[in-house]
Amino acid sequence: MDAYRKYTAEILEGLGFLSAWPINQRVRLGDVGYLENNIFHYRTHLRDLGIAVEARKDGSAEREAQFDYATKGAVDVSADIDAQGADAEIRLGFLRESAVYLRLRRCFVRQLEGLDGIGAQILAWSKVGKWDRDDVVVTEVVEADDATILVSGGYGASATLRLGSDASAKTSISGSFALRSLGEHGLTPLFKARGVKRRLLLGTVFRGTGQEEPPEEWGEVRYP
Repeated sequence: MDAYRKYTAEILEGLGFLSAWPINQRVRLGDVGYLENNIFHYRTHLRDLGIAVEARKDGSAEREAQFDYATKGAVDVSADIDAQGADAEIRLGFLRESAVYLRLRRCFVRQLEGLDGIGAQILAWSKVGKWDRDDVVVTEVVEADDATILVSGGYGASATLRLGSDASAKTSISGSFALRSLGEHGLTPLFKARGVKRRLLLGTVFRGTGQEEPPEEWGEVRYP
């Protein structure tokens, strides 16, 4: 499996977020596009379709956060703690190819305002053939001011993260890495999206000529 497929699949399963790819791809609330192998391909923006876009203002929707992820059983993680109890140095050992380590700090999670109204408009467009049913809308974005993301290229890769005001300058790595991002600023590495989905009908259904298609709903999209 290609490194990007492994990385995006693991982050989706482990954190419940889609991943920007390439990792410096800028994802915005209201972006419209389609997903292929968990990769978002931009088409347009809701504003270009006549829909106003605003971020929610309540505290739960615009909050500071941090994210950590390491492939279970494939990344050895050890840390030294400073006098204040914060991580001062993190040592990583990668035990196989395509093992993932992610550490995001100084993050803000922003969510799209008015999802129900936006969804109603998109469902109306879909019903009359004015919306591509493969398209999704970015409804939640994680903005990270300190992003370290590593995907090993083989067994035995290692890294030592010396944390501080300039972590990238103090970090040392050895071995092969398929993906390397060290303390980068201003990334949007994680996001969620919604799109038009067909409701599943329980049981066996015989569909004859002229039978209506299953009703559609507006909901979060997790898979391509």
